Amino acid sequence: MLWQHPTNYTYQTHLESGSDKKWSKAFPPIAILNVHTRTLGPNHNNAIEARIDDILLPEMEDDAVRIAQPVYPPNPRQWRLCMEEDAINWFHTEISNPVLALFTTYPNLLQASHDKPIDLEVSHNETVDIGYSVSLVGQPANRRHLVIGEFKRCLITAAQWQAGRLTGAQRNFSQELRGRSRPLTWVADFPEPCDNRYAYKYACPQILSFDGETLLMLQFRAAKVADIKDANCPVDCWVIPRANVGGTPLRYALYRFLVQGFRRCQGCTANPGLQLNDVTAHRRYFFNGVPVWKINGTETDRPWGYQRRLHCDSGAFYWADSSGNALMDDNGAIVWDTLAYWSA
Repeated sequence: MLWQHPTNYTYQTHLESGSDKKWSKAFPPIAILNVHTRTLGPNHNNAIEARIDDILLPEMEDDAVRIAQPVYPPNPRQWRLCMEEDAINWFHTEISNPVLALFTTYPNLLQASHDKPIDLEVSHNETVDIGYSVSLVGQPANRRHLVIGEFKRCLITAAQWQAGRLTGAQRNFSQELRGRSRPLTWVADFPEPCDNRYAYKYACPQILSFDGETLLMLQFRAAKVADIKDANCPVDCWVIPRANVGGTPLRYALYRFLVQGFRRCQGCTANPGLQLNDVTAHRRYFFNGVPVWKINGTETDRPWGYQRRLHCDSGAFYWADSSGNALMDDNGAIVWDTLAYWSA
């Protein structure tokens, strides 16, 4: 199902909406775009291919478990995309719902509309149109956003995003998307100073937008939360049309994007005091949860040949040697890198 395109007939009216939120002016526009989509040319109906495997983290052991879950196609029907709500309904029915069928257990994702920041103690009037979140096993209150998103109506000028040069309405829209990714006062494991004027606590570097015609996926390559608001923060960008026969399916793109957000959430549960060979990690990248060590002046995510492996029975990362054998501590216990997200 992930590699299939929607087959229901869809008529697009091309009516447009705008984006000019005053609060977004406080955030710098996105200027450093690393675009990872390309056209396959006229011999392939100008289909768009998304580079995913070498930009996002690779598929791991739990991907095979998820992809084995049963998924059923949407019921046959026709679509007429006129209002923003039509695009929302289409996206949920044709793209999001089939993908979420893979996330019922490994892990169990929550998708919510008009989602607020997760810190319920903070009064907050702003919302995002859609939020995908996940909780630690047995801890429903310990929830984090994987991906957040905004819906529009034929607003995205795909050519500008694909070229990596934004002007006018697209520039304004990029400020809104950056602002939606803004953290609030406190984020577990990633404390940041407060800016009460823009109280967004999503702390989510993976953000998408769908306008009925184009799926735009952005990843702020933030080493820490504060980097999201930095004009110099590089941003990975994928621009994928709704009608894309022969190109990358939207379902597959969304699936990999959600998994990337999940990897970040896994990294957020890591023990900051973890040591390998009595050395603590130099840093852990916020946008993907990967720890790196600095050895002889060089950063590496495989110190001394060790590697992180995924434990399929729990959704936790553990450390293994170059042969794949789990590392053991002095007490004979597995050296875990992160906490569990589901039960064995």
